[in-house]
Amino acid sequence: MGNQQRHPAYRGPWATVRRTILERDNHTCQIRGPRCTTQANTVDHIIPVNSGGAWWDPDNLRATCRNCNLDRIDRKKTEAWRNSHTRITLIIGPPGTNKTQDLNAQPGDLIIDYDTINAALGVEAHPDLHGPALKARGAILGELKAGRVKSRRAFIISSNPQAESMFPYHTVKVVDPGVDQALRNIQGGGTSGVADSRQARLVRDWYRVRQGGTGRAQTNSRSW
Repeated sequence: MGNQQRHPAYRGPWATVRRTILERDNHTCQIRGPRCTTQANTVDHIIPVNSGGAWWDPDNLRATCRNCNLDRIDRKKTEAWRNSHTRITLIIGPPGTNKTQDLNAQPGDLIIDYDTINAALGVEAHPDLHGPALKARGAILGELKAGRVKSRRAFIISSNPQAESMFPYHTVKVVDPGVDQALRNIQGGGTSGVADSRQARLVRDWYRVRQGGTGRAQTNSRSW
């Protein structure tokens, strides 16, 4: 661990605890990640201490090689949002649905909406800006995941039917007008039959992946 020489908890009995865990696990890495060297020379907290894990409990410790330990530390950095003061709401809905209508955002709230970024950059008139728009959203999401956002609330708006597995959130809200209304929304906003047909396919795909809509908004919360 990179802070072993600085953090007080790694002093005192830590040297003995570390040696005991390495011997218990036969100096063999217990993570076996893609860069694993097999030979364990560090000890990892299975449940991070800042998430409630015990410092010296053997059941919360395992032997790891340096590569796997460092890779795990890097992954922890992208999950700092879990302990951040920013409360994240993920809002999901099919394409063409107004997912921000009842947002009730307050000054200082962070809203990450790809459509809004597109509009600000003029991506519709300049398709070559599609890549930069994605990078802009990705950069903002990276700051949010790393816990560096100062807003008390953040909203992630997504039309991806599998958004729950892609984005961080504390609360998720599904805005579901029903497939028929979602298709009417698309037909009302399309500029050509081709565009309408493509958008309609995206709407049907959304409902197919979600295994059908309920016709009403739903909410669900994680404990973290």
